Amino acid sequence: GGYRKSDEVDLGGFIVDILITPAAGPRLSIEVNGPPHYVQLVPSLSSAASAAESAPVHRLNGKSRMKMWFLQQVEGVVPIAVPYFGWDACQSNPARQATFLLEVLREAGVSAG
Repeated sequence: GGYRKSDEVDLGGFIVDILITPAAGPRLSIEVNGPPHYVQLVPSLSSAASAAESAPVHRLNGKSRMKMWFLQQVEGVVPIAVPYFGWDACQSNPARQATFLLEVLREAGVSAG
């Protein structure tokens, strides 16, 4: 087992926040994505729209999507994005934060065990 953790690593001209290099298996790039990494899509409001339907949708901007694609397709890294709005929703609760991070890893296809 074991792994090496590096911060602010240049991979092909893209700087990754955290690079995890395990003893076996693919490297993981962990990107802590704040508001500048997203565009907000706000659905048009109508009298029939519910509050949930009118909530803003966060989508990675073009530069961030290109970076994720490059890291995966060219560098062979598993990119993992930690979105600020999901982290903020945890309200500084350690149990919620742990659950949130495990879900982020699961969505990226990484087992945390």
